[in-house]
Amino acid sequence: MIKFWHPWSGESGRVIQESIAEFNASNPYGISVESTYQGTVNSLNELIAGTQAGSELPAARHVVLDASAAPGFTVSGDSASRVLRVGAGAVVELRGVALLDGAGSGRGGAVLNEGDLTIVDGRVADSIETDPGGPAFDAGGGGIFTTSGGRLHLLRTTIADNATTSHPGGGLHAMFDTEVLIEDSTISGNTSTTWHGGGLFATDGTVSLTNVTVADNTAPDGTAGGLMVATFGAPVAVELANLSLIHISE
Repeated sequence: MIKFWHPWSGESGRVIQESIAEFNASNPYGISVESTYQGTVNSLNELIAGTQAGSELPAARHVVLDASAAPGFTVSGDSASRVLRVGAGAVVELRGVALLDGAGSGRGGAVLNEGDLTIVDGRVADSIETDPGGPAFDAGGGGIFTTSGGRLHLLRTTIADNATTSHPGGGLHAMFDTEVLIEDSTISGNTSTTWHGGGLFATDGTVSLTNVTVADNTAPDGTAGGLMVATFGAPVAVELANLSLIHISE
């Protein structure tokens, strides 16, 4: 049983109910969806926050969350937990979703991505990776940490005002053999407290940035405040197109 909470009433709600009823009757996989109207967008946000109750949301399979018709849709860690964990092998797409106020230890303040994550028209902000040990190159990512073999695609998305406690990658961190594709997005105001990559830290993988603004990110003196793409021996590929670097602190 899949429970689908939504904020649409009236004609929109009727269309949703009819579509779900048709799906339940015709899909060949025995999947059943239960649709429940939860009131306004704010009511839905409060319900999600209460369900989350201080723990990260797990995504272990293929998931699409499209909140593009509900402006302001937010999932928060309430500064008590990581917001989202994408499991190995999972393919997750978020549209119009803000992931805020995460607090994750070791890897990923807001998001730990072990699979394939796409965020469109989203925001990952105001989160912190909390592990006090280190610095270690295989930990960090105040906003999003993508593990070895993972994939991250950001489109029209903002990564802002995230930080690490003692590891690299204030905004984003991508480990070995990862694919990072960022388009028409902004990485700003992120802080790597003790090592490289205030905005982005990536190693031994593929990084492509197109029409991306990297602004006002910080890292300690002598380290890379905006972007750090490095190799520990394996191949690394970097593609940059129309990249704006503004007010880089290092």
